[in-house]
Amino acid sequence: MNLASLFPNERYRFHMLFDRGEIARFLAPSSDYFDNIAERRYWLASAAHSYAAMLDEGVPLLNETIELVRAQQSLPSNRFDRFVENDSPLRRCLELGTVLEPDFLLLKPVAGGEFRLCGGCVCFPSSWSLSSHIGRSVSEIHGIVPGLNQTLGKRIEQFLANLKPGVSWERFNWGISRSPELNQHPDRKLPLLDTSVNLDEAWLRIEHQSFVALPDSGGVLFAIRIVVRTLREIRDDPSVLPSFERALRTMPEEMATYKRISVARPRILELLLPQSRTGIVSS
Repeated sequence: MNLASLFPNERYRFHMLFDRGEIARFLAPSSDYFDNIAERRYWLASAAHSYAAMLDEGVPLLNETIELVRAQQSLPSNRFDRFVENDSPLRRCLELGTVLEPDFLLLKPVAGGEFRLCGGCVCFPSSWSLSSHIGRSVSEIHGIVPGLNQTLGKRIEQFLANLKPGVSWERFNWGISRSPELNQHPDRKLPLLDTSVNLDEAWLRIEHQSFVALPDSGGVLFAIRIVVRTLREIRDDPSVLPSFERALRTMPEEMATYKRISVARPRILELLLPQSRTGIVSS
């Protein structure tokens, strides 16, 4: 991953920047496939209802996603024999979650041009719970993100409605965590960033997101891969550090609070740039 492209040389702001990608490439097994799948199976076996959910209205989207994964040859061929047609929808969702490496969410169009979350399997959430969001519209889910609906809400709805089949439209989102763990479900109560953090305890957490149209159901497959990098890597990369520092420094305080960065932000800036001014500019 080219980290320099993740941070434009500008103040922090919301972006609707997407790259055109290939569905098969995004969904295909990575070099860490077997380790990631083993971890996914562990969490699904230990607390399935914390990581997977399926509403009846999402069944057509789930079935279409399974066929899409099959058509794109995104799994080892022997993985498809896990899907049994007469299994319950939740069981089929769980089975897909144990063989498909990215997390996935299923978004269904509803009246008024909105999309509703009607199913999915998220084993590696970034401090949120699938069970608390299932059945809610995208705008309701985004309501907790300061300023997002006001800035990009309508454009997000239009983007989802206008997706064309056959393409993976991809973007990145980022945050900072005190843990490199892939699974950051709130129930795990992992350590939070604070003023005592050191450089080897702070991790850049990147969501590589893919949006794929499901033409038969009219829905959208939203898939997510997690990439984790230590902040020491950022500090030591002169092609990344200035833009990252600017984004972190100019992030509005309410957004920094939402991302759980606020308390530790001055400390992180000090660790990244020990000889520089570490004042926050959030307006």
